[in-house]
Amino acid sequence: MKIERIRVDSFGRITDFDTGPDPLGSLVVVLGPNEAGKSTLFSFLTTALYGFQPASRERNPHVPWGADQAGGSIQISLAGAGCADVERRLRSAPSGTLRVDGRDRPLRNQPLPWVEHVPRTVFRQVFAVTLSELAGLDEETWARIQDRVLGSMGATDLRPPRSVAEELEREAGEIWRPNRRGHQRLRILQEEVRALRGRRTEALARDQAIRGLIEEGQNLQVRMQEVREERQRDRIAVERLQELGPLKRQFDRIEELRSEGGEREDLAELPDDPRAQFDSLETEAIQVNRRLEDAVQALEGPTRAIAAFSESDKSLLSREDEIRAFLRRATSIEVERTRAGVLKNLVVDLEYRARTAADHLVEGEFDSGTQEAVSGLSVDLLRDRVQRLRSIEEAGAAPTEAPRASAAPSRSRTVAFLCAATGGSLLGWAALGGPQALLAPGAALFAIGATLLIIRHLSQDARAEPSPQTTADTATVLERDIQRLLDPVSVRAEYVTPPGDPLVAGVERLQELIRDWQEKTRAYRTAADAVDAIDDEAHELSASLGYPDTSNATELSARLERDLHQAESRHNDATRAGNDLTRLGHERDALSEEHAEVQARRVSFGDQVSRFGDGSVELGLATVQKRIEAHLRADRLESELSRTYPDLAALKARVEAMTGQSPAGPDDDRDVAELKARLDEFDRQIDELMGRSGAIERETAHLREKETVDAVDGEVASLQEAEARLVEERDRKWVLAQLLREADRRFREEHQPDLLRRASSYLEHLTGGRYDRLLVDEQSERDLFQLVGPAIPAPIPLASPISTGTLEQAYLSLRLAIVDHLDQGSERLPLFIDEAFVNWDAERRDRGLEVLASLAETRQVFAFTCHPEMAQQLAARGGRILHLERDG
Repeated sequence: MKIERIRVDSFGRITDFDTGPDPLGSLVVVLGPNEAGKSTLFSFLTTALYGFQPASRERNPHVPWGADQAGGSIQISLAGAGCADVERRLRSAPSGTLRVDGRDRPLRNQPLPWVEHVPRTVFRQVFAVTLSELAGLDEETWARIQDRVLGSMGATDLRPPRSVAEELEREAGEIWRPNRRGHQRLRILQEEVRALRGRRTEALARDQAIRGLIEEGQNLQVRMQEVREERQRDRIAVERLQELGPLKRQFDRIEELRSEGGEREDLAELPDDPRAQFDSLETEAIQVNRRLEDAVQALEGPTRAIAAFSESDKSLLSREDEIRAFLRRATSIEVERTRAGVLKNLVVDLEYRARTAADHLVEGEFDSGTQEAVSGLSVDLLRDRVQRLRSIEEAGAAPTEAPRASAAPSRSRTVAFLCAATGGSLLGWAALGGPQALLAPGAALFAIGATLLIIRHLSQDARAEPSPQTTADTATVLERDIQRLLDPVSVRAEYVTPPGDPLVAGVERLQELIRDWQEKTRAYRTAADAVDAIDDEAHELSASLGYPDTSNATELSARLERDLHQAESRHNDATRAGNDLTRLGHERDALSEEHAEVQARRVSFGDQVSRFGDGSVELGLATVQKRIEAHLRADRLESELSRTYPDLAALKARVEAMTGQSPAGPDDDRDVAELKARLDEFDRQIDELMGRSGAIERETAHLREKETVDAVDGEVASLQEAEARLVEERDRKWVLAQLLREADRRFREEHQPDLLRRASSYLEHLTGGRYDRLLVDEQSERDLFQLVGPAIPAPIPLASPISTGTLEQAYLSLRLAIVDHLDQGSERLPLFIDEAFVNWDAERRDRGLEVLASLAETRQVFAFTCHPEMAQQLAARGGRILHLERDG
């Protein structure tokens, strides 16, 4: 197995660590200062192979502070199964995924299938060689290492079998041994059992005495019970003899009451209290009659409500939709009514202002013809002619100003182009679907622009070379144009001689007033027509409904809304009243039937009791009441006697047998005296028996306070059980010790040859051939290992005066041999070396690094170091360096 890529997202102090896409080699050097995370990286790789331990995010020390998970992934290549990707995450629960050949398989928190041959604890203890294990190998430490290496294959948490066997034999001897030396727990228990058997004889005698007392007490209890039973029988006999007389008087009283009550069959159909029954019927008849009167009175209200819903209300509701529609229109027309009033005032004002302006400008009457003529004047043409005429006149009066006057044609040309362009745009918009009202203004503007351009063209030559004659002709033409424009309107002379800006301003102002007057007049007529229409509808509707003539829709809508609301209210009241009238009618009929039924029962009951009083109801009620009460009193007496005397029939027979005698005769008195004497004797015997019973209980309690046979037997049984457990424990420990010795012997025979062969090969390489074999001396109690070399005549123990460096080399050889031995035949797991050679001299360190390089040919080796020079030495032997940086 080879780990080719490591990616750590967050694990302990390592975050966002990635070795990159290039596969890691067989020899990987992890270089970083102390506390940079080398141990954390080893823990991550162990977790990737075996899963999280502990598997709780709260208890796992490698979950980063403040993070919600720990995890990462590795990519491995296998000896015979291709490549695999392993991903591990620890969130609220551990999870894992194994991907082989593109197929994912859930791992949960289970180890990889290729590492199961080596348990997790063995992997951490055997496949990780640290400096602390090699440093300071004194004789005592080396002795422990020898037992651990041969007995537990290098696992640090396992004790040597021989020491365990010795401890088991020592513990078995503390329980029992053939001689009496030392503190033996089993012999102490046996002595305690013998002492308890002597105390058991004394307890047995006390137990027999207690049994005799208990038997005597039981006999006393039996005798006491017999005496008490006899006393109770005599006491009952006395009581019964004394009760016979009162019983006879009770029986006689019952018979007397039965005779007074008469035949009971005659009263079977009557209640126990006929007077109360008769009064109840009368009261019920009165209450039902009162309720019937209330029901009849309650019918008056619904009847009035139904009558209040008149034919006019029905007619109004039948036309509700029509009325509602009118009300909606009348509500909306109020805005038009208000608007019409405002417009009317505006029309009057505008008319006054237009006529005033016309009086100043126009001669004659300001009729509709004059208004149309003024509206048809072209203010732009008039302004152009007036401006040109004024320019000519100013040019003739002041020749030096000719250049300035020449600007007028330029301005007129600009105006002409603007008019023509604006008119053409309006015509085009209307032709393309715009408002048709734009056609007339567009045509007018276009015509004005075209006319101005033609006139400018005709007069261009004259302006170029003006002469007095040409200027006079042009002025004449312009005056005729102005007169022709004003021909439809009789303009006052002061505005046209000469024509000037007041003429243009007056015409323009009068046109605006006429246009506003006409627009407001049309708006007023539209609003007034709408108001007149709704008022006409109001007149027709009021006539059809029979209302007084109303030509104002507002007044009619207010009345209609009020009347419609009242009609709806009366209709709802009438509807509810109809339902109430039906319900109250049923209630009235039911009360009538109930009243008749109560009256019938009252009359029937009166007839039934009147036959006991010669036709009188009152006398009959008194007679029946007296007879029923006599029978009820007799019943109560019999019931009381039955509850007091369960054997009342036998007592009654005894009483009836006392014919001709008094209730307590002379014989009965003598029997009572004898019975009382016997009762006194029984009381004395019971007192004596109770006294003796108390003495027996006190004596028994005193004896029971002492030790009993059961208590002694219990202690003996407990000690015997403990003795059996000790015997079993001693035998078990003795057998386990022998089994451990035999298992240790067989384990050494099975694994020592291969282990020593591999260790000898590594030792020869590490020592440069000085030592080439390791032997085991089974007879030695302390120095198990011996060294053999070509320059050594005989094996020497691997102990002092052998140097510490040689001991470390031997220990490393044994650890590497154990690693090879554990995973032979399976995937070879990575080996981790942490600063193992830092204390070795240069020669030994070179040989150690060579061993690691040769070992990397068969398994992947991770070497952790904080020394850059050692990392470079390993890199020179084919290693790849991974850098770890310390945080902060």
